[in-house]
Amino acid sequence: MKNLLPAGIHPSRLPFALLLAVGGMAAGGRPCPAADAPHPDPDLVVSVFSAASPDYRRTRAADGKWQPETYAFGEGGVTLSAMKDDTIEKLQFLDVVRTIAPALARENYVPCDARDQRSANLLIMVYWGATHGTEDTSHEAAYEMAQEFIPPPRPLMSPAPNGGSGTAMVSDPSTSGRGGEAEALKAQQVEIDSMLQQSLILTTLANRQRDKENYATATLLGYLPEMLRVRDLRLTALEHRRDDVMAEIEEARYYVVLLAYDFRLLSEHKERRIRWEARFSIRERRNDFGARLAAMTAAAAPYFGQDSGGLTHQSPRAGHVDYGEPHVVGYGTSGK
Repeated sequence: MKNLLPAGIHPSRLPFALLLAVGGMAAGGRPCPAADAPHPDPDLVVSVFSAASPDYRRTRAADGKWQPETYAFGEGGVTLSAMKDDTIEKLQFLDVVRTIAPALARENYVPCDARDQRSANLLIMVYWGATHGTEDTSHEAAYEMAQEFIPPPRPLMSPAPNGGSGTAMVSDPSTSGRGGEAEALKAQQVEIDSMLQQSLILTTLANRQRDKENYATATLLGYLPEMLRVRDLRLTALEHRRDDVMAEIEEARYYVVLLAYDFRLLSEHKERRIRWEARFSIRERRNDFGARLAAMTAAAAPYFGQDSGGLTHQSPRAGHVDYGEPHVVGYGTSGK
């Protein structure tokens, strides 16, 4: 079976608040692909990756709509930006899920009966936050230390005697009165080589750390399959595609991850069987997480419970969301 769990999100316990009555209705058009917009604003493009377990299937009713499935929300947690960011720090779990609930409703995922908590088909764990980004790591301590080890240019040796004033025309330092200077420069070259080697080692270690962080970020955001697909395009005609993917991974991004578990297996047998996942993100620069969350979710909603076929980019249309009042009817934990 396909492993849908992300690296970095492997909770030994899955705490959840059963939000079974988050009502709401979304107004405005459904998201349209980026190709429909001639000049999409890159700040508003939503990256979406979704996948479903091979044995997860949804069926449609006679009217063409998906058969409803019930769910309860679970609080997975938030990862805050390295910088102070009021647009995300002021949001609580309830703020996030009441914004997500209308998009789920459009795909016929509905809150389960508050009187029968275990009737839920799915437990949807919600993770949200901001990635740190590695695009500015050239200013970080490891790289700055590596730069400090780069030695200054080696000084030139004094000119060889030219035969004037009775001096011999020889260039060998050991026989031209410059033996001491030659030995000093040789020792200096050994020191320079040592400093260059240390700088190279530090740069290599910093690059490995950067690659490790990029790998973790790509896994979290759903970019990993695309990153692996383009990694060998360096020095080819398609290198720009690799550069575009890496630029998105390395920039700071707001994200939401939804992991939908089989609630019955989880609650009755402590078996964590994930049914589908959805990961969507938008660049942090010039954006407000709270203001963009509804549009981000609307762009990703058509892929809930389905395979997106890899990473896709969407430009959401403007719209508005009317929220119902959320009601927490219980808390619990699953697993040990």
